Amino acid sequence: MAVIEVDSCDSLGERCAWRLSDRGNACHDVYQVVGYYLKHSAELAGYFEGREREERELLDAHQDEWSPKGLRARLLARRKNP
Repeated sequence: MAVIEVDSCDSLGERCAWRLSDRGNACHDVYQVVGYYLKHSAELAGYFEGREREERELLDAHQDEWSPKGLRARLLARRKNP
C-alpha cells in the first residue's frame, strides 16, 4: 500500500524500490505492484474508497470504546480489579 499512496513523480518506482528493497522486497516486485495499479487503477479506486468507507463506519461505531480519552484511567482500573 505504501507504493500506491506515494504521490506520483518522475522516479516513483525507483524511490519506492530503493526504500522497499531495504525491507526485503525485490525491485521487480515493486515495479510489478506499480504496473498492476496503473493498469487497474479504476477498479482499485472503487475498492480503496469502499475500504475507507468501511474504516470510517467502524471507527464511528466504536468511537467511545476505542477513544484514547480516559485510557489511562481505564487501564489503572483494570490493574486494580483484574
